Amino acid sequence: MSIFLHPKTSFLTLLFLSFSTFIAQAIVPQNETFKFVNSGELGPFIVEYGADYRMISIFNAPFQVGFYNTTPNAYTLALRVGLQRSESLFRWVWEANRGNPVGENATFSLGVDGNLVLANADGRIVWQTNTSNKGVVAFRIIGRPVNNSTLTYLRLGIDGNIKFHTYFLDVRDGVWKVTYTLFDRDFDESECQLPERCGKFGLCEDNQCVGCPLENGIFGWSNKCSPKPLGVCKASEFHYYKIEGVEHYMSKYTIGDRVSEDNCGNKCTKDCKCVGYFYHKDNSRCWIAYDLQTLTKVANTTHVGYIKVPNK
Repeated sequence: MSIFLHPKTSFLTLLFLSFSTFIAQAIVPQNETFKFVNSGELGPFIVEYGADYRMISIFNAPFQVGFYNTTPNAYTLALRVGLQRSESLFRWVWEANRGNPVGENATFSLGVDGNLVLANADGRIVWQTNTSNKGVVAFRIIGRPVNNSTLTYLRLGIDGNIKFHTYFLDVRDGVWKVTYTLFDRDFDESECQLPERCGKFGLCEDNQCVGCPLENGIFGWSNKCSPKPLGVCKASEFHYYKIEGVEHYMSKYTIGDRVSEDNCGNKCTKDCKCVGYFYHKDNSRCWIAYDLQTLTKVANTTHVGYIKVPNK
């Protein structure tokens, strides 16, 4: 997910694609309608994800709309930022159909009814704005901000980290910089808060994976560290082992349930999908976990975790 931030403003600009509306006129003029087909030669420049791409003529520097793919015949309609003069990486900052790709000869169109539609070659609609007969008369991309020389967008990555990527419009080299990272040893939050910092399972301290907390002790961590496969649901077929002085990554950003420690355990026991539970004895807070991944080591030994494992 990406969100643009205009410098020196106090709000997030959430929309990249702007519609002009005039209620008295309910149809789009013919000269404002369009239909682009995803076909033809692929682009020559280096773009994010090492993708293949085709750009279309909807452009307002430094923004342009196009189709890209990292898997053959599985395209995403996206908004790209970058200018050819910089010979730098082009980044994708908004996507219409993430996780629901289209193929060759897919179409992107704006009809006279004002609905913006992405469809496969067979006509199946994959994404649309649902703006039919709502006064839309044109489609525009926002331009560069007035009196500013940078654009910054916020991205939530698949690893759970949040970064600000800043694009410098008036330079030719070094046009992209990461200007803020939430979970970073040099900024506000420890990398231990990233769920995947220690892979499938691991104990993290001071941004480092320091242990593999198994039932028979804490061993040296490696990327092979993983919880024991559960594969059972009946309470008679599993048990828990306890780890003191740990927190699950959920604990810092959610308040948990205020229940007794026994009731916390009972909730996990009755839930076949639960793989463990975490409890803060100092304030009676409970978190049920459906994945384990990175556990943070803390000095407070009243913060405990219970990992569910099969009896055999």
